[in-house]
Amino acid sequence: MTMTTPLPQPQADDTLGLPSPCISICELDRATGLCLGCYRNRQEIKAWRDMDEVAQRQLLQTLHARRASLAPNMTRRRMRRATLQVVASSIGGK
Repeated sequence: MTMTTPLPQPQADDTLGLPSPCISICELDRATGLCLGCYRNRQEIKAWRDMDEVAQRQLLQTLHARRASLAPNMTRRRMRRATLQVVASSIGGK
């Protein structure tokens, strides 16, 4: 069983950059340090609002590769559903 740490819920992004990669599954995996929803680490989450669009696009490419290497056969929707099931089971839901 993977231990997770809840993250603060995302706030509306009022910058002119790209939309946040957050998918509202905001928990860090204690083993990897990555968010279970968007695959960013704490530093990447914190830095997003201050990044210019070029840096945001580079990070999005990194996240795409990271997700592909960690869950190669999972679409984003299937990953979200699987993650929600894990979270629900860890708090006693079904």
